[in-house]
Amino acid sequence: MSANKRIQHEPAWLLHYRPFRDSSRILDLLTENHGRIALVSRGSRAAKSRLGGVLRPFLPLRVSWVSRSELGTLTGAEVNGRPYSLAGDALMSAYYVNELVLCMLYRHDPQPDVFAAYSNT
Repeated sequence: MSANKRIQHEPAWLLHYRPFRDSSRILDLLTENHGRIALVSRGSRAAKSRLGGVLRPFLPLRVSWVSRSELGTLTGAEVNGRPYSLAGDALMSAYYVNELVLCMLYRHDPQPDVFAAYSNT
């Protein structure tokens, strides 16, 4: 068995999420030093979740997680700046950029230039 890998306070952007089981989500994130990753956020769909309001696209984050395999488990998330206020064509363009990043980047392949460009867009 491989040891757990713990990452703390990594700058990240939420690209996409989807429901998982009763109250969890699978998150696709773009991180500064680990590239595109997938994490399970346990209980984040529950009404009283402390992470529900934090895990939104276009909100700069600092995330912590533990992983033993391809799919890690989110252990913490906090806002790392102010949210972007997007509407109309700007919002649709931003979602399109997220889809491009999801399609074009391999998981666990650090791309600091892509992260910097995304952060400055």
